[in-house]
Amino acid sequence: MKKTIALTALWVVWLSSLPGQSIFERIAGMEDIDSIEAVAQQYFGDQRPTRDTLNSREDHKWDNEEARFNRWWYMEKTRSFPGRKLSNWRLNNFVEAVKFYNTPSAPSGRERMAAVVGPASNGDWSLFQSNHPFLFGCNVGRTSFIESLPGDPNTLFTGSPTGTLWRSTNGSASWTSLTDNLPVTGVAGLAIDPTNTSVWYLATGDPVPEMPDRVSLRRSSLGIFKTLDGGSTWIATSFNQGLGNIKKIKLHPSNNNTVLVSTTLGLFRSTDGMATNTKLPIPNNNAVIDFEFKTSNPDSILAAGRSNIFLSRDGGNTWQTLGTNVGLPTGSFTRIELAVSPANSEVFYALFTDLSGFQGLFRSDNAGAHWDKRSSTPNLMSADLLGAGPGGQVPYNVALECSPVNPDIVHVGGVYYWRSVNGGIDWIRPSLPGLHVDIQNLQYLDGALYCNSDAGIFRSMDDGSSWADLGSNLAISQYYRLGGSPQNPNLYLVGAQDVGVSRLTNTGQTCIGFGDGMECAIDYTNPNICFFSLNNGALWGTVTGNLPIPISVPIILPGDGPWVTSYIFHTTDPSIMFYGANNDVWRGKIITIITPPIPPIPPVPIPVIAWQGMSNPGPTTTDPTNDEIVQLAHSPNNINRLYVARERSIQRTDNAMASTVTWTDITPSTANVTPPISSTPRPFTYIVADPNDAAHVYVTIGGATNNQKVFESTTAGATWTNISGNLLPNVSANCIVFEPGSLHRVYLGTDLGVFYHDDNTAGQWVQFSNGLPMVPVLELEINGGFLAAATHGRGVWRTPTLATCATDLVLTPADDPGTPQSSGIQYNSASNSIESTRLVTGGVETNVNYKAGHHTLLLPGFRAFGLVSTGTFKVTTGACNAPFLFRMAAAPPKPKKVNFDGDLKVFTGQNK
Repeated sequence: MKKTIALTALWVVWLSSLPGQSIFERIAGMEDIDSIEAVAQQYFGDQRPTRDTLNSREDHKWDNEEARFNRWWYMEKTRSFPGRKLSNWRLNNFVEAVKFYNTPSAPSGRERMAAVVGPASNGDWSLFQSNHPFLFGCNVGRTSFIESLPGDPNTLFTGSPTGTLWRSTNGSASWTSLTDNLPVTGVAGLAIDPTNTSVWYLATGDPVPEMPDRVSLRRSSLGIFKTLDGGSTWIATSFNQGLGNIKKIKLHPSNNNTVLVSTTLGLFRSTDGMATNTKLPIPNNNAVIDFEFKTSNPDSILAAGRSNIFLSRDGGNTWQTLGTNVGLPTGSFTRIELAVSPANSEVFYALFTDLSGFQGLFRSDNAGAHWDKRSSTPNLMSADLLGAGPGGQVPYNVALECSPVNPDIVHVGGVYYWRSVNGGIDWIRPSLPGLHVDIQNLQYLDGALYCNSDAGIFRSMDDGSSWADLGSNLAISQYYRLGGSPQNPNLYLVGAQDVGVSRLTNTGQTCIGFGDGMECAIDYTNPNICFFSLNNGALWGTVTGNLPIPISVPIILPGDGPWVTSYIFHTTDPSIMFYGANNDVWRGKIITIITPPIPPIPPVPIPVIAWQGMSNPGPTTTDPTNDEIVQLAHSPNNINRLYVARERSIQRTDNAMASTVTWTDITPSTANVTPPISSTPRPFTYIVADPNDAAHVYVTIGGATNNQKVFESTTAGATWTNISGNLLPNVSANCIVFEPGSLHRVYLGTDLGVFYHDDNTAGQWVQFSNGLPMVPVLELEINGGFLAAATHGRGVWRTPTLATCATDLVLTPADDPGTPQSSGIQYNSASNSIESTRLVTGGVETNVNYKAGHHTLLLPGFRAFGLVSTGTFKVTTGACNAPFLFRMAAAPPKPKKVNFDGDLKVFTGQNK
């Protein structure tokens, strides 16, 4: 162990001496999460004394780099177990989903599995507040690309790097998600065959070239999927996750079976519709960030690596490196973008950037044979409004596009949008209150200029002079946390990556905080008093009342917190708050100060918190490093007991309200968990205490250690029981919540949906995910009989909690729970009868189940079709509170199109 620590220390010292490298370049090739954490702490810690003396623009540069690292690191580190190595957790989620949902095409030889997929009501999830009108700073979230259906400019497609593929058939007035039932997190691009518009190629993952060539972010991609029927069904292609993080996908302009794909591992080509693919011989095995075809001769291709541009004149078979001999710069750059004008196929542009910002725009008027430098100022990447400051958000925000009708009109995106009308010599930054900052992509389609940014999609019909928001009803927000109100079940505060904190109701949205939004809490006695935090624990208090807009004030804190910082109200006194800093727990007394009225503004109560340290509960002595606080738990049953869950340890105090607080380590281990476990559980992701019994507590565990998902203690942590069972998919368990008034019912949020467990489930977990997309659920809350879920990529969803079973269900297309026309995974149950006129239309992994105590009626209008080889429609008769049990052997039986087992009445004519 000492040798490992010493080697890690030497590794950190060596890396810290590397000049000019970003954090991502420093950790390139590293897999050990402790080493990555140490390098990051050293790198950002060394900068802080210097940053304190820098101007705000330079400080902004470093802050953005740290924020980008933490966004990636937060999702990676808790899923990097077992082994403490960076893992391909997205691929693991995909494989587990295939196994869990009994897909017949799953790999042969998979383990024997029994899945509980009932009982009663298994959730009736629907999107909460799907309309987010543009609010500068707060909107829907990041989009990756824009495409249109060839020949139909009103049919548009976009995708989110942590969400799904979306389609609009009315020019963006409304959008529909097409891949909610695919266990694929993130869409990087889409290519559509113009000769057969039902054939699409879907590139998965995140196209932002954040990381160096071989660091593990490339694992965000699961490769390329193909559909032959316009998105109803998908098949995996030869292009798998091992070929790198996909940056761009395009069809050859004159050969619809030829597909080119650029990734962090190179440029690939398929000539048979992705049945096979080969890597093209780019010099020095370079990553390829961008590529463009010459519009008049697609055998001429330009490709951009991180520091060089490459030219092929024979369709990609051979390449030459372009450098100073043709007028291009040489050196170490971070990202290069290319653009070509269809108006003149000889005109190409190349945008060079590095961590210092804009390094030059170059133009070629002879298809890459020679280049001229057009400009290198102002800094088009900068966060400064005039482009006067250094830095920016390279390589995160870099975009380049050229007008299809005038090759002298050029567009560049960095933090802001810039335009040139003289071929990149001079630049203006239009005043654009309707366009969000942080530009990801600029692209012309059917004569309009589109912008993908961290806040959705925007369109300009006048070459960038004015913009319209197109993404108000895209449900793609990457939520970390949410807070609900017991007094108003239609009120939530939600914190999202990139687009801040919003106050959501069933009628609208109000933006109350900017940046990366995190934990939110609403006073359980007064919904007008709220708290929210931004990244690293920056805490704000908000008062709404009858004011036309909420007023938010920053809270002075005792110290920084983790990326997502936990804080909770005292369960019987909302004027007291517990706050978990990086290593310390603080107790705060909330003091309300009434400001004098300033007509026409009435008096405003402003919350201030007086903090008192509770002493450091400390990490365990056996694992003292990298042990941030992840969640606090407090029960009204014993107000002196407070639980602290850290990533690698659990502590408890029994005198939380005393002036001197003492702590006890209660970490589950191989010595105090039954049934016995073979390895120490970690990382812990959440903790919750029973509101009626403070000795009764649950903790959840991240990563992919099989059978280590949830532990329960009825002895205040002195001993633990592993209640993970064998029915949960082996993915990260992220959060857990008690249902008040139930028989010890808890709901578990995972990377593949929601499950519940109570005194009636025979010690097992029951799926509770009807209509819920397959994206990570990071927090659950119950208020007013509703269970709400903050998903990381598909917005906020909610469902009625599991209550008394419905006596009779009437199912129509109009009341379908979340998934149109009963496609996907759905279970419906009633104690007496089910009547249905729904359409069961099939699609990817359609399994629709009806279960009624007496009978099921399929009435005129009902139809089950399009289930192909992977779908089933099943009707059974049985008690509503008895779970469905499907058991599958290693070699699953061939699925049936329709399977009826019970008392079924089918009416094909008039009701009788």
